[in-house]
Amino acid sequence: MTGTETVRASWVSLALWTAVLEGLCFLAFVLLASTQWASVGKPAALLAVLVTAVASAWLGAGSHAPRDLVRYAAVVGCGNLVLLEALAYTVYPGLAKDMDFLSKEHAFRSVVVLVASFVSHLALAFAMRLMRRMAAFRTA
Repeated sequence: MTGTETVRASWVSLALWTAVLEGLCFLAFVLLASTQWASVGKPAALLAVLVTAVASAWLGAGSHAPRDLVRYAAVVGCGNLVLLEALAYTVYPGLAKDMDFLSKEHAFRSVVVLVASFVSHLALAFAMRLMRRMAAFRTA
């Protein structure tokens, strides 16, 4: 593999791993919500999502170009949307009977989730990039 292919493979794998880990954290949130540990477990699961997002943004921001960070945020956003849809229909099968999959309402809500995930991951990645650059400038 050339250097460009290695960088491309690394941001794609980072984005996919981020989406999967965040999906597992959301699964933990859903499973803990109906237990006696809900008061502690739900905030812990959301904190795990935040830690996963910050850690992946920190790892990705150091060695990738800005266009790769945009692609990273897009892949994570799409991955989150797919995993949240799968989670909603498998853990809560009652949702399938209440909502038409091809309705305008479902499409609107899906776009909102996609945009929110994309913007938040992109902002976090660029903030981490700025922090890494400031830290490197300070030590130079």
